[in-house]
Amino acid sequence: MSVSKRTMDNLIRRRRLPFIKLTSKLVRFPNADVDAFFAQNLRVKAREEACYELTEV
Repeated sequence: MSVSKRTMDNLIRRRRLPFIKLTSKLVRFPNADVDAFFAQNLRVKAREEACYELTEV
């Protein structure tokens, strides 16, 4: 996953991303919930070459 630490911190602070806080510095994220959140809320721009290679396979 290519999301910056600052983006993750902002999502946690706004309570938009599901998380479990184990200690003051240790946070865990349920994989299924995070995948669903990113699928619904974030868009990834793909390079044209990468899209072309994927369509040929």
